[in-house]
Amino acid sequence: MPIRNGIIKRYFDKYKLQKKKREEILAAVSESEAQMEQILGDEYVHFTEAIPEIGQFLSELATKEAVQLEAKQKREGTKIAEMVNLKTFI
Repeated sequence: MPIRNGIIKRYFDKYKLQKKKREEILAAVSESEAQMEQILGDEYVHFTEAIPEIGQFLSELATKEAVQLEAKQKREGTKIAEMVNLKTFI
């Protein structure tokens, strides 16, 4: 497991800011996690627990994306409200 986690960490650190490659790495790791869980049984540790930096980065990324989505919805809501106000004056 240490070699596997080291390889995951190495490539994740290298490509974590490139969304497409990051998602490919996470998809491949998630696919292999199911097999590792079957093989190791009770000794199994999820890769985000074994490599806390990845879990922390992913949670920070999710928080950042949620804030950006909220800001986008607020901007779009403001635009829609302005359009409705303009139509009522016409």
